[in-house]
Amino acid sequence: MAFGSTGGSDQGPMSDINVTPLVDVMLVLLVIFMVTVPALVGGVRVDLPKTREATPAAAKDAIIVSVTRGGEVFLGRESIRPDGLAAHIRTRMGKSPGLDPTVYLRADQRTPYGEVVKLMAMLRANGISRLSLITEPEQLEGPPR
Repeated sequence: MAFGSTGGSDQGPMSDINVTPLVDVMLVLLVIFMVTVPALVGGVRVDLPKTREATPAAAKDAIIVSVTRGGEVFLGRESIRPDGLAAHIRTRMGKSPGLDPTVYLRADQRTPYGEVVKLMAMLRANGISRLSLITEPEQLEGPPR
């Protein structure tokens, strides 16, 4: 609290707010969120193929299936055998009845095409009707032509 030092005026106490600690806390929180959010979003590290028109998965309760370079299959962060994947997805879909959620498939670009197609066909055969492939946006090196 500071007191006015002008002559004989009767203004009373003058209060100032010190915002420096608030800014410090906000910067620390910003750094924490910048470090933790990328780890929470993806789950399993997969080198996605690059395309010009990539759209991110925005659903908060999205069902994300990842296939690594070695052919390992993950549902979220949980490693799953490919033949049991459809049952796990149906169980997760059963938690929200009446919805037909989209299953997002993140396949490493070095995964053999045949493995990805087999997985897609197996999901389709087990009643998963909405399937979307996730890619990364392509980095353009110069201005578009």
